[in-house]
Amino acid sequence: DARLSVRPGITGLWQIERTREPLRDFQEWVYYDVKYVRNISIFSDIAICFKTAKKLILDFVDQF
Repeated sequence: DARLSVRPGITGLWQIERTREPLRDFQEWVYYDVKYVRNISIFSDIAICFKTAKKLILDFVDQF
């Protein structure tokens, strides 16, 4: 219920923290969503936005 108590966004902890281990995606998704709900704040939202931008840029650069 906790992870459904907030509106979904563009990005989240799962997108920037996940390990991509086989058969772990769903468990990690739920874990990071619940972790976000329990520690929700404007500062964590800003940090997630910056980490998302950093990950996008590094992933783009790694293509070359």
